[in-house]
Amino acid sequence: MGRSQVIFLDTHVFIWYALDDPRLIVTVRDLLARDPEAVYVPTICIWEAMLLAEKGRIQFREGRPERMLRGYLQSSGFNEAPLTAEIAALSRTLPFEHEDPADRFIAATAHAMNGLLATSDRNLRALPWLRLAY
Repeated sequence: MGRSQVIFLDTHVFIWYALDDPRLIVTVRDLLARDPEAVYVPTICIWEAMLLAEKGRIQFREGRPERMLRGYLQSSGFNEAPLTAEIAALSRTLPFEHEDPADRFIAATAHAMNGLLATSDRNLRALPWLRLAY
């Protein structure tokens, strides 16, 4: 059997998966669980999740958010997609309709690494050059 298509996660998809949130549709959860080694979490997602925790928009059951996020990443079997110079440049040169820096880095990561992006974000889903996982 061939290798699965590489999938990159938007921050909310990673959080929903980690926290077993019912907003993550079952077909997407199954897709991610089927081959966790083919799933990547862009580094910027950890940064964005930390901001959301600091603002009280997400809450973790226990412990410090940075420790919990690293634990979720490790226990999921997903990979981390580091921020590179190429991704940083793409985040400013690819055509975007909005300026959200985390969205730009996440989309640029998926594009640079020729993968699919798992997201429910309407702004990202509208990008004609971005390949989507669902």
